[in-house]
This record gives sequence, structure tokens and C-alpha cells, in this order.
Amino acid sequence: MQHRVYKFAEFELTLPDGDLRTANSSVRLQEKPLLLLSELLDQSQRVVTRQQLRERMWDSRTVVDFEQGINVAMKKVRDALGDSSETPKFIETVAKKGYRFLVPVTVVSPDVHVPAITAVDPVVANPTTPELSAKRAVHRRWLFLAVAAAILMALGLTFSEIRKRPRDSVQIPSLAVLPFLDLSPEGNQGYFSDGMTEEILNVLAHVQGLKVASRTSSFQFRKSDIGAPAIAQKLGVRHILQGSVRKAGDTVRITAQLIDASTDQHEWSETFDRPLTTANLFAIQDDIAKSIVAHLTARMASGPDEGARPLTRKADTANLDAYDLYLKGHALFVARTQENLREATVVLQEAVARDPKFARAWESLAGVLVVLNSWNIADSTSVQAAEDAADTALRLDPGLSLAYAVRGEAKSAKAPSLGLAGWEDAMANYSHAIQNDEKNSTALVWRGEDYAALGYFDKAMQDYQRCEEVDAAYPQCVRHLAFIYLFLGRGDDALRLYEGMLARDGFIGGRTALFAPAAAARGDRLGALTMLAQEFRYDPPLINPLFRSLTDPSFNEHDRQDAVALVNRSTNLPMSIPDALWILGKYDNMPAINSDPPIWWARGDATWLKSESRKQMMRHWHLPEYWLKHGFPSQCRPIGESDFECH
Repeated sequence: MQHRVYKFAEFELTLPDGDLRTANSSVRLQEKPLLLLSELLDQSQRVVTRQQLRERMWDSRTVVDFEQGINVAMKKVRDALGDSSETPKFIETVAKKGYRFLVPVTVVSPDVHVPAITAVDPVVANPTTPELSAKRAVHRRWLFLAVAAAILMALGLTFSEIRKRPRDSVQIPSLAVLPFLDLSPEGNQGYFSDGMTEEILNVLAHVQGLKVASRTSSFQFRKSDIGAPAIAQKLGVRHILQGSVRKAGDTVRITAQLIDASTDQHEWSETFDRPLTTANLFAIQDDIAKSIVAHLTARMASGPDEGARPLTRKADTANLDAYDLYLKGHALFVARTQENLREATVVLQEAVARDPKFARAWESLAGVLVVLNSWNIADSTSVQAAEDAADTALRLDPGLSLAYAVRGEAKSAKAPSLGLAGWEDAMANYSHAIQNDEKNSTALVWRGEDYAALGYFDKAMQDYQRCEEVDAAYPQCVRHLAFIYLFLGRGDDALRLYEGMLARDGFIGGRTALFAPAAAARGDRLGALTMLAQEFRYDPPLINPLFRSLTDPSFNEHDRQDAVALVNRSTNLPMSIPDALWILGKYDNMPAINSDPPIWWARGDATWLKSESRKQMMRHWHLPEYWLKHGFPSQCRPIGESDFECH
């Protein structure tokens, strides 16, 4: 995406910053709407197919609902232009083909000056035979190519380089921060070097006009040996920041180096040797970030926004032990397993005991505690303890983001006792979280989960799409989108995302049994069995009867009762009991668990959709109260003053 200016009607769009201006207003477009609009402007007054838009907006590795993504981006573009699909002024929908930008566009590329060509075309001045005209037409094409080649040479480019470079990634000031190597003598400080990397990444990610690959995206290349150019191409960035950390005794050495992936050359490097204090660690992080931004600004024609600089931060704890424990606990939280979460709880409790005023340690502790229920290791106090830790964190630092998201999770988890207020407080806290950090993918996923629980699938999909935009490698974004497709009855689309996620990340997460009926319905017996085995791996006796219920015509009522008895005796995975009973078609007395995702939106036979058990779950979670105030979702409607139905 070159530095250029598009002018049309009363509008002016500048790339790559995405500012859409008129004489009286200005709005900055997000990445996907910007890519969509720039493709339409490049093809002004010609039909652009949805396939062309897809290729412009996503690379071939992306697993996402492209159709929905295009629709969402198109709506944002039309809203920004004050346009509509019914009476288009700028963007016309061409039935079964794509879209057409209706208005003439003038393109200005400030970096390239093309001399005016004033010579009279001899073909026009001296019309002659068709044969001669054809020869001169060939001559004009070669003349055009020669002029184009001269322009490219002036820019230091060749035609082959143009073909090799990713279309939308090379000219954007962009960066990936790879995990710094742990060079400590014992080799046991990986959490510390990861923490230093993430701190630097977070500072750079908030520099206006600089695109920084997410932690999830960058850290997947921890052990990769494919080289900086290949990594940069996969991440859609131009520069790679890598380095190492050596912590020994009371000293620390941090080395950082910046690589231009287009040439595979080192452009900047520096080594910092300091006494090991939190003040010095934060100073090093800030120095690295400032050096990177200054270097990119000086070297690139289109650098970060003028005047944009990394924020100078003060260490938020002076206690080195507390900071070290925080980094260790955070690393355990990111690498979630049951054992890691148990250890993270202990480590972060020790961190806040060492420094009770360390806000981020309280925030991470809150994050750990609030997810324990999803991992089947919570106790009756976990949710309230998470909310208390988040409250403490926000009293110390109201600018935090994750702490607000934790409060949102805690409020919605207590909706059975809080009623309408629980859902409303949850949504308010998620909004605070995203306002404080619009790239907080966890907050976007959690808010999407609550929208999904309430039945607002369109809003949930928007949050999951936005999650994928800001953190393309975060598998939860796509996982939850796949569940929405199941709830909408789009089983093939759900399975496509599921399979793509499995192929890309090897990650599926929990509640995979909900996909099994869709897989079995299309004849994929192995897929259905794998999905059941993944969810019920801690209760293996359940796998075979559940599989038979989906695939074996001889599975009878006696078999069903035996399977239900097995489910009722299960104590290993209480969150999965509703899934097992739903697959078996035993809807009576199903526990009203707001699992992730909620079972009440699962598709099923008419008996399930009209079952009183399903209705009771929704009432238990006070969904009708929320709908009466905020509007019913499209699949539900009120009946009289006190009843409702959902299909």
C-alpha cells in the first residue's frame, strides 16, 4: 500500500494512514475497510468482484468468514461516506458480480514525479493504414513500458521485485517483534525474556501509524528457522525486531537488532548492560522502542505518524521480586493448562503480597481467577476473588484494560443472581476495556461470548471479526465464530472454520462435541469421533455411546438410558454434561450452565427447540428481562406479557 492520496467528490483519502477527510470532517478507517475502499478506488468505475476484495483484504493463510468480513467492511465504508446500498452515490452493488465505485477518482502519489509528455502522437497527427496503426500501437505499448521502467528505476525497484513483494505490506511502516532469546547461564529465564519482548511489543503497538504484529502472531515463530524474510512475508510486515536477554546475578544485558526483511540486512542494533532494577528494565524497553520508531521515521518514506512517539513509562513497581513473579505468572497464564493456571494463581498471589500496589500483577491475578471455571478447576469463591482483584487493580490504575474485561466476565457469570443488572454491568465493563485498549482481543472475545449467550449473533460476529483483525493468529476469534455458524444452522461453514483452525494451529479448544452432529450428518464418522474424543478425553467411557447415538441406527432407548446413567455419574467435566445430554436427546433436567458457548442456542430437533428445559435455562440466566429492555434477537419473539419463544 504505497503512500498516495485519492481525491473524489468532496473526499480525500490518504494512504497508508487511512484518513478520510472532507473540508469539515475526518475519520480514520480501520485496516479492512481501508483495504476494501482502496481496491475500489484503484478500479474506479469498473466492477470489482468479491473474490478480488477477498484477495486484497486477506492473505491465503487466513481462516475467517470472508463473506461476512466483506459485508462488515463494506458497511463501515458506506457509513463513512454517508452512502447507502439502496440509493448509492459512491458504491454500487452489481448483482451476482461485485461492486463498482461510481465516481471518477484522481490519484496523487507524492513520492513519484512523472514528467508530462507533450509530444504529439504521430498516429493521431498522421492517420494511416490499419497495418501501420497496429505497428504504432505496439510502439506505444513499448513506450509506456519504458516510461514505467524509468519510474521504477528512479524508485530503486524492478518489475520482478514488484511481483515478489506483498501488495499491502511492504510500504506500510510495519514490524514484528520476535521472542528474545534467553541467554541466562542456567537457561531457565524464558519467561523473563518473553516478558521483556512483550513489554517492548506493547509499547510499539500503541505508536500511531505503526503496524505491529500481535504477540500471538509473532511468538508462533519462536523456534522457526525459516529466516527473517520468510517470517516477515507470512506476517505481512517489513521489519523484524529480534534480540536476546541475559540475566545473571544483579546485572542484565539486553541486545536488540532491527532487520529490514526486504533486504535481510541489519539496520540497527544496540546492547544495553545495566544493573538489574525495574527502573532500568523499563528504561531499556523505552530506549529500544524510541530507537526503532526514530529509525523507521528516518529511513522510510512513509514512517509512523509525524509526532508519534512511544510513551515514556515509569516502572509500575520498584520491587524486582514482584516484577519477576508477575512476568512468570503472566507467562503461565498465556500458556494455559490446568496445572499452569494453578501455579499462576500461587505465583501472582505472591507477587501482590510482595508489592500490594502493583496494579498489573493484580490485573493478571484477576485474569487467572476468572478463567478457572472454564478449565474445571474453580471453587465457589473464584469469580468473586477475580472481581475483587480486578477492582483493586483499577483503583490503582484506571487505565488498565484487561481488569475491566475481567469485571465484565465476573458480572455476566453472576447474572442468575444479579439479573438484568449483571448483563448490563458486564457490557459496560467490556466497553471500558475496549475503550482503554481497542486491540484487546481477549475483551473482544469475551464480549462476543456474552452477545452470543444473549442471542445477538450479529453483534457477536462483529466482535469476533474485529478480534481476528487485531490478532489474526489468536485461535479463539475463529473458534467462537465457528460456534455462531452452528447456532445459525450453517453446519458446513462451521466445519470449514473448525477444520481450517485445526490445520493452521492444531488448536481446537473445548466444547468440540457440539460440532460432532454436523460432522456425522455429512458422513464424516472419523471427524465426529475425534470431536467427541477431544471433549470427553477425561471421561473416555462416554465417547463410544455418544458416537453410537450419532452414527449407529441400532442404538436404542435402552442404550440411551445406559449412556445417560454414565453421564450422570461423571464428575470430571461438569461443563460438558449439557453437551452429552443434548447429543443423547435427554433434555429434561439439563443443568442451566452458561458454558462457553451456551447450550441453549445449539441447533437440534423440534423437541429440543420447544423444550421447557431450554426455556428454563434462558429464564435462569434472565435473558427475557434483557430482551424486554434491549430488544429481542431475531430468532426470538415475545408471546403476551410474560412468555416468549425462540426457534
